[in-house]
Amino acid sequence: NTAVFGTGLGISFAIPAASARRVLEQIVQNGEVIRGWMGAEYAGAPASPAAEGSVQQRGAQIALLLPDGPADQAGLKPGDVVVEFNGQAVEDEGDLRSREAALAPATKVQVRAMRVGVEFVSEVELIRRPRQQR
Repeated sequence: NTAVFGTGLGISFAIPAASARRVLEQIVQNGEVIRGWMGAEYAGAPASPAAEGSVQQRGAQIALLLPDGPADQAGLKPGDVVVEFNGQAVEDEGDLRSREAALAPATKVQVRAMRVGVEFVSEVELIRRPRQQR
């Protein structure tokens, strides 16, 4: 599926076929899309110094936590920066959101994060992402 805003700006977007296929399979199987969730919302990670004077910005900073949700129970806190999710490096908040949504509720994942420059690891059991209110 694609859409193009054609008034000269050249703005367009596309949905990857693999994503559309996963959504279709879930709708056929469950009648709806079911996504995993850590019980947190994310923002861009703060920039940190990298080699040779460049700046590196990787990971997703936890902005909000569901009180008593999985991330909260696992010891994560607002301000923590998630740098690895289930054994894979996290590029940014969109990447983390996509990875957790691709997993089923009740899946246990290992999260590597940074808190005030100190790295730590937690295990989080995903829950079902609640439906958005209309």
